[in-house]
Amino acid sequence: MRCALIETASRHVINIIEADPATDKPAKGTEIVAIPDGLEVVAGWSYSKARGFIPSVEQRSAEEIASVAVEVEALDFS
Repeated sequence: MRCALIETASRHVINIIEADPATDKPAKGTEIVAIPDGLEVVAGWSYSKARGFIPSVEQRSAEEIASVAVEVEALDFS
């Protein structure tokens, strides 16, 4: 299953791996968390047990820019 390797101290996603969180043992200072289907997590995101996966500021900015570009394109009547 697709999982995120989380650095325990910073709570940052440091890698995306194929693993079974129930049976695979992570390296010291890390933990393995399953990524829900349909969520495109990448290294640099953060993880919180309460909030789940959180995109990096750079990722959120890129998504916001893309969203605005689509909205502007949809309103272009020329």
